Amino acid sequence: MRRVGELQNSEQARRFAAHLTAQRLESQSDGRVVWVLDEDDLDAARRKLVEMERGQLRLPPPATNNGAPPRRRRMRRPPNPFRLWRGIIYAPVTMTLILAATAASLVIGFGDKFEPFGSLLAITPPKVFGSLTYADPQASPWQLVRDGQFWRLFTPALLHFHILHLVFNLQWIYVFGEAIERVRGSARLAGLVLVSAVASNVAQYMYSGPMFGGLSGVGYAMFGYVWMKYRFYPRTGLIIPGILFWLFWGLFLLCFTDILDAVANVSVANVAHSVGLCVGIAYGLVKQL
Repeated sequence: MRRVGELQNSEQARRFAAHLTAQRLESQSDGRVVWVLDEDDLDAARRKLVEMERGQLRLPPPATNNGAPPRRRRMRRPPNPFRLWRGIIYAPVTMTLILAATAASLVIGFGDKFEPFGSLLAITPPKVFGSLTYADPQASPWQLVRDGQFWRLFTPALLHFHILHLVFNLQWIYVFGEAIERVRGSARLAGLVLVSAVASNVAQYMYSGPMFGGLSGVGYAMFGYVWMKYRFYPRTGLIIPGILFWLFWGLFLLCFTDILDAVANVSVANVAHSVGLCVGIAYGLVKQL
């Protein structure tokens, strides 16, 4: 759902939304603000708004006798087969992140074939003894960064050790990342991804050592960013449905219990989640970002 614009009063907004819907541009009003449900309709709806402001568009009369305007049959559009390719074109940071994480996780066989590629992306290269992979206590990411291997602070976010972990993270990266990139631009999203990945990786390393990976911290950063924009800067057009809001908080709190470890033998990087969320909240509170 995308924001079309703000009108003079709620009655005018309701009538304008009714006109858009009558033109098969499904929309709704919230106070004085009008939204379109499908972002593909945004440009057409904004052209209608310009026409109305110029006096070139007549709105339907207000409902009388406390009646509601007649409901029109809503016609569902056929799926757009080019939507994914449009996402690649218009959300390059999001799609690059998705493709990079997928490629890195597949190359390491989700941890089963960690060497040699995984050692290049981990925050510190592990020691390998036969089929065992374990942390090298003498390795230091700070020394590696001083030696020029600065990418190691970011690239652990690309490594996933189970396909479900990868799929779970990428769906949120796509949902939030594409929305942020379309509304706020690629540069702002790239900055958020970079800062949240580095901050969450460093924090998790300092807490538990180098054996971790995944985009969860970045996903929670995007969630925190959208949440703050929706809460304090609604004119950006970023929204977060209530069910998604509570789902994320439920998962966040669930990860602090032992349930996932007991049921699926999964270790969760809660520090990375928490730091990523804090980075996203801080970013979202800054109006210019």
